[in-house]
Amino acid sequence: MNWMVAVAAALAGLLALAEDAPVPQCYDEASVPVESRQDVAAALEARARQCRDSSDRLDAAIASAFSGANAGKLVRFCMDRRRFLRSRAIDFADAELRRGGVDGLCFAAQSLADAEEVNLLMEESLACWRDAPRPENSPTVLNVRDFGARGDGKADDSAAFARACEAIRALGGKPSVLRIPSGTYRLATPRPLKPMKLWNGASCGDPWVLHGYCVFDQLANCRIEGDGPDSTSLVTGLRDRPFMLLNCRNCSVSGFQLSLERLPYIEGTLEEYDPQAFTGVVRLLPGSLTPDDESWTPNSFEKSSSRECFGALFDEKGQFVREAAFMNWGPDRRYEKLADGRWKLSFNGKTYRSCLESARAGHRIVIPNRANSHGALHVAFSFHCTVEDVWVRTSRSSAFNGLRSRGTVYHRCRVFPPDGHLLASNADACFTTPGSILVGCRFESMCDDAFNVRTYAIPVQRTDRPDEILRRDAGPIRAGSVASFADSWTAMYLGLGTVASESEPFYRPDGWYRTVRFTSPIPEKAKDGQFLYFPRQRGVGTIVSGCTIRNGRLAGLVLQSPCLLVENCSFGHIHDSGVRLGALGDYMEGPPPYNALIRNCRFSDCGTGVSSWIRMCDKEKSKWSKDLASPMRGIEIEGCSFEDCVAAQVSLRNATQK
Repeated sequence: MNWMVAVAAALAGLLALAEDAPVPQCYDEASVPVESRQDVAAALEARARQCRDSSDRLDAAIASAFSGANAGKLVRFCMDRRRFLRSRAIDFADAELRRGGVDGLCFAAQSLADAEEVNLLMEESLACWRDAPRPENSPTVLNVRDFGARGDGKADDSAAFARACEAIRALGGKPSVLRIPSGTYRLATPRPLKPMKLWNGASCGDPWVLHGYCVFDQLANCRIEGDGPDSTSLVTGLRDRPFMLLNCRNCSVSGFQLSLERLPYIEGTLEEYDPQAFTGVVRLLPGSLTPDDESWTPNSFEKSSSRECFGALFDEKGQFVREAAFMNWGPDRRYEKLADGRWKLSFNGKTYRSCLESARAGHRIVIPNRANSHGALHVAFSFHCTVEDVWVRTSRSSAFNGLRSRGTVYHRCRVFPPDGHLLASNADACFTTPGSILVGCRFESMCDDAFNVRTYAIPVQRTDRPDEILRRDAGPIRAGSVASFADSWTAMYLGLGTVASESEPFYRPDGWYRTVRFTSPIPEKAKDGQFLYFPRQRGVGTIVSGCTIRNGRLAGLVLQSPCLLVENCSFGHIHDSGVRLGALGDYMEGPPPYNALIRNCRFSDCGTGVSSWIRMCDKEKSKWSKDLASPMRGIEIEGCSFEDCVAAQVSLRNATQK
């Protein structure tokens, strides 16, 4: 960008931070009746004292457990950062109590719940460390070759990996290590699984989950390790999940790379392009998926998941062309086979028209064959598991996915394309739940966000009782958990609820449900169809530290949960924002974050360095709201540098900041 645009971007960022406007209200006034506020404040102050006392006891236990330990550096690092977040959560609650009013009381209640949840995560992590497969615990060591795996890149090793999983499970949770020596392991046969009881007491019978090429299920206290991602390789087919930890507890996978036997996208050079007719002639690269490949027709599992055909263009440097981020080839997928490895494609001119008009002959085009059920490495319904030193070279959806798990840690993981190609993940690099930790990872060339953390909203379904709702079953909610009711159109908070109890799951014609009972009546304005978030169901306190995010089609980090830390990260050539804080209500993603710290990060060539974005939608999904409420509070940005940001360095709306 020229110097005038650079100055304008800098001024826009400074003005966003310096704006001196009245603090908009985030909670409905009826969330805490005026006559009860003094008593509520006193109860919260007592709860804060109890939280500090329990934190001191936990810190002493952690110090004792790691006294003199040479190993466990990653565990100790995660403990240290979680302690930092817990302290911030308690301090944030104190500040909100001093602020007073309905917002102060409600944010204080939320933040104290965060601090207590972070403590619980650390207690669980400490218990897992004691049972981990480390030398002091004399783990049983197994080798996948002993179960028939050949690792020659030709034989189908699927059955050998399944037998190895059975052998580990037979140890009954005794610490163990499964070695995967150097080699290329071809996994060509999906493994179907039977319904099972989950570690949290729930049941899993979902066919969308119970299948995959390489599945390690129902294991405890196990480390599955290759000889390193540059020497141990796992290769799978396109039509299922490549690798999954399912219903595992205190397990880790490390030291290998994952890729698909074929590229999951069309890739070639755009030789001719008609910007009026939106048609182009593409010369495919060797190994590219062809437009007539059978994988474009969804199988039974893919029909229930989102499928997109939004391609993108790359310049001569291999970077996304910002103006042509969405090349819509679906849903008709019209094509004509020409001679010499060339194909004529017709694009949909009804959506993202400006992107289509920006295409030029000479660009490299990539069109992903995306299927959201087929991410590369899934950590599903698992408890305190770690993914370390794993590379993903190709993936049909999110390279890493931990949406249904608790306390997942990703360490030194990479997402980057195969040699000679430009795209790695057809969707996100990592999609996971609040409470996950991302340390020292490098994510490059993904066709969606690099890291997305969020909780799905639940539409309110009231019963005849004033203190009760029905909810879709997504696993149990712990009694005492604090829930947030929100207006599904404005995102404004309607109030809080504390879970008293809930029923076992029961079946109705449209799916499995639970009945949730709260300790007090549901807020009056929380009618049927409004949103209900349980942001602490699988943990809270997301940490992203020392990561590099570059060349992404959408955002770097999409953070849709409370109590956040982003530190010492680098963001380069990101189409949208390096860090985006917010919630996408039209996809029922959220909740809007508060108490977020972004420090010592570098932003270069991003659409916007740091932005906030809350997008809600009416029931008919006919229009979107972006500015009707301001439910974010406590956004801090310190020690960051910004260079060549296109729109602004910092753009915060729907938010208050320190």
